Amino acid sequence: MIYIIKKIYTGILLLSSITLAAQKNGEEELYRILGQIRNLEAQFTQRTFDQHQDVISEGSGNFQYKRPNLVRWITHDPMEQHIVINGKKVWVYDPDLRQVLIDNFSAEIATSPLFILLSTNGDLGTLYSIQRSFNHKKNSTFKLNAKTPDESIREI
Repeated sequence: MIYIIKKIYTGILLLSSITLAAQKNGEEELYRILGQIRNLEAQFTQRTFDQHQDVISEGSGNFQYKRPNLVRWITHDPMEQHIVINGKKVWVYDPDLRQVLIDNFSAEIATSPLFILLSTNGDLGTLYSIQRSFNHKKNSTFKLNAKTPDESIREI
């Protein structure tokens, strides 16, 4: 009986070690991939949820990024908006209002999902638990979940 318990305990420890190693390897692989990005262009869909996980707003658009801090972020829906960042200034243009707001680049902007993902300072593993999985084509998918519930961005 003690032998079986030792085997089960050893198995649990081994699985825990494998899980921790996989998480660490997922984090390292994500940093490796992100560290190689110099230019990036993509389309996005962004959803905001309430406390009951119901969608309260949804938007879509596209962005362009060039390292270190050059960004063009265009939201098409629900309202068109253009955001341009040069690392020092942020321009927000609202075509409907025919208005441009100019502000300084701040720490708040540096914590946006785009800058979080493209940072190379090691904050991802501190703020988020990183899970790596593979699809049927063996492509990697990474899911980041906030480690603290008070983060404004809970999942990437």
